[in-house]
Amino acid sequence: MFERGAPPYFDLKDEYQVTKYLNFGGHLLRPEHCPEEIYNLMKRCWMKMKNDRPEFTTIKDDVNSCFKKLQTKDLETPINHDYETPISLAKTKQNMI
Repeated sequence: MFERGAPPYFDLKDEYQVTKYLNFGGHLLRPEHCPEEIYNLMKRCWMKMKNDRPEFTTIKDDVNSCFKKLQTKDLETPINHDYETPISLAKTKQNMI
C-alpha cells in the first residue's frame, strides 16, 4: 500500500534470494510514504519469536489510531502529489456529501 503498487524486494531476483535475505535478518526498508508508526508496527510483526509479535487486535488498534491521526492531519494540510492537483481532503469529503 505504501509503495504505491511497487513490488517488495524488487532488487532480489527470485523467492530463494528473498528467503535467504529474510533468514539472515533482512527486512523491507520504510517506504517513503509510510508513517513511522506503521513501519514500527511492521517491524514488530516481523519479529522472529512468535511471542514478540503483536496480536491481531493490537495491530488493528494501532493501524486505526495511525490512520485517524493521518486523517486529522490531512484535513488541515493540502495533498500535493506530482500526479494530482493539490486539493484538501476536507473539500473532497464535502463534495461527497
